[in-house]
Amino acid sequence: LKPDYILTMMCCGILNPKIIKTAKIGCINLHLAYLPYCRGRNPNVWSIIQKKPAGITIHWIDENIDTGPIIAQKKIEVKSIDTGKSIYNKCEKNASKLFKKVWPKIKLNKIESVKQNNKISTLNYGKDFNKLSEIDLKKKYKAEDLINLMRAKTFTPFPGLIFKDRLGKEVQVRINLSYLKKKIK
Repeated sequence: LKPDYILTMMCCGILNPKIIKTAKIGCINLHLAYLPYCRGRNPNVWSIIQKKPAGITIHWIDENIDTGPIIAQKKIEVKSIDTGKSIYNKCEKNASKLFKKVWPKIKLNKIESVKQNNKISTLNYGKDFNKLSEIDLKKKYKAEDLINLMRAKTFTPFPGLIFKDRLGKEVQVRINLSYLKKKIK
């Protein structure tokens, strides 16, 4: 095959360079992150933990992970009550809108792109995410960091944070946050 474009949407893998080269015009990815922040896996989680902007980016695929020039973006507001799941849902909801808006120009090859700022970029792998699975009860955490970790890992049906109690049993932690309707006196 010699397609004009190859499109990947919220893809979890890395395309083989041979596949990238088959596209006449290029390969484009729709990534649920506000690049150059949160490149790689689980950007909805890392935007909370690293306190980085969340959003959607449509970008050209190059030989590295989420480093290609940006075609279009939309920033998503992250609130104090957001979790990994709610950020993912917001991004997913807005992804098709952004793609529909940009696709006509892409199809006609009349798009401009912007190089990413690698000096401010962040990149996370699946192995980084796997390290976020357990709370060490003997470790000292800043309250904000622990809350953010719980927020980030609250994404059913995936496992939440785990800690081992005094009996050695594993306890799963999820967090439910909401804004107060009335001020507490």
